Amino acid sequence: ETMILQPYLGSVETQGEISAIVIDGQITHGVVKRPVPGDYRVQDDHGGTDAPLVVSEPLRRLTEAAWAAAEERLGRRLLYGRVDALALASGEWVLNELEIVEPSLFFRHAPHAAAQLADAFLAVARGGGLRARGERR
Repeated sequence: ETMILQPYLGSVETQGEISAIVIDGQITHGVVKRPVPGDYRVQDDHGGTDAPLVVSEPLRRLTEAAWAAAEERLGRRLLYGRVDALALASGEWVLNELEIVEPSLFFRHAPHAAAQLADAFLAVARGGGLRARGERR
């Protein structure tokens, strides 16, 4: 059986899990997800909460590197997804998950991002494809 094992990082309980949402190659917004006291699960099904967060420069660098690595490995551009990160004891951010299959994009914290995703879908549907890394629409 194939499985993924992740080490437990206590920062999930103190700082939460940080997410950066990427749409059409651009980071649109960030979210911090926190568990209830005494738990580590950040999902709202388990009582976790989420709030908007300004994406810091270290998280931006991690997000861009993870996104580029995924696109290179897959051999294609990705339309949207979410990069989840946790803090090490040193304060360095590390990749926890790269969500590209049915991720929650937390549009309630950034309604503008929903419009950006719709525009990106339309551009692809019209044959315009995804924008090149760093290109603006």
